[in-house]
Amino acid sequence: MANIFTEAAKSVSTPENLDTPKSSVTAKHKGFEVRRYEACKWVSTRTMSISLEDGMTTGFWKLFKNISGENDISTRHKTIQSIPSETSNVPGAGPNRENTFTVSFYIPLEYQAAPPPLPTKLTNPDVFISDWPEVRVAVKYVALTFDGFANDSVWAAKGRELVEDVEKTDLKDKFVKEYYFTAGYDAPAKLTGRRNEVWFKIED
Repeated sequence: MANIFTEAAKSVSTPENLDTPKSSVTAKHKGFEVRRYEACKWVSTRTMSISLEDGMTTGFWKLFKNISGENDISTRHKTIQSIPSETSNVPGAGPNRENTFTVSFYIPLEYQAAPPPLPTKLTNPDVFISDWPEVRVAVKYVALTFDGFANDSVWAAKGRELVEDVEKTDLKDKFVKEYYFTAGYDAPAKLTGRRNEVWFKIED
């Protein structure tokens, strides 16, 4: 598994020439598609918040600061030359209902087999390397329907749409409803034509 990404020529690149996780579309349905992502590594951090938007923002800047100066990794700038930034949302329980958000940046292809030594070099102990196993996800494209930034209500609405679409298919008993992921593909400075996605994990 460690050498899955050693052939750089096979990397998936965007028009901006940024690395993305390797994936393949295994099925297309009305309103969504199913992708299978290969096992890969991300640099991640966790935050607690009632608001998805606040949790994503806090996690994003915590990661960004650590990879762009708050550490002594000579290759730190390479870590942000990839997309998407991904956030998992695990709903909380209790009166405050704070959710647990894990915000992650994909580690570029050339470092997948041997990532920079983030765990021992970071000044912020909340940042860590996470290993994703091979996973299948249902994906809802949401960037094609609006410009600007997605807020809590938009993410929730698109998540509900995806749930409704999946439940109309033979995958209705296979997707994990307890949590979901959001994926953003654009820099914060991009104001229009942004690409955002909602993901639900599909069990094999």
